[in-house]
Amino acid sequence: MRVRIAFMVLVAGFMVWGPFQRQALKEHHPYLRQWVMFANYGKDICDVRFYRTQDNNSYERLDRCELLGWSDCDEMFEGWWRVNTFAEVNRQVRKACEEQDDDPTLRVWARCGSPTSWRPLYRGMKPMCDLETIH
Repeated sequence: MRVRIAFMVLVAGFMVWGPFQRQALKEHHPYLRQWVMFANYGKDICDVRFYRTQDNNSYERLDRCELLGWSDCDEMFEGWWRVNTFAEVNRQVRKACEEQDDDPTLRVWARCGSPTSWRPLYRGMKPMCDLETIH
């Protein structure tokens, strides 16, 4: 029983010492693991926002569900509600352009998660309904 308790204390100490040494003591050792919270979390999701430019060069944020032709987001099925890839972002951009008759004031800001950071796709600089803009 004492051997088991001693082993568990050693394992717990090893688990705590690695993050403590890296964060509190600012020392790095190749045999002690770095503590990372939420590794690869959010890598398969995209953040998509639609805007319309105003006369004074400001932006008005648009409701994505209404822009895509749905009266309520609860009516959207999973393939439209949740966006996971750049291809799905482009599909929604094309659909929004169709719904809005290629409105030149529409802009899109989109980024998708990767294991290390967000990767931007659109930054709202150009009209989204230009054929050159849609990849």
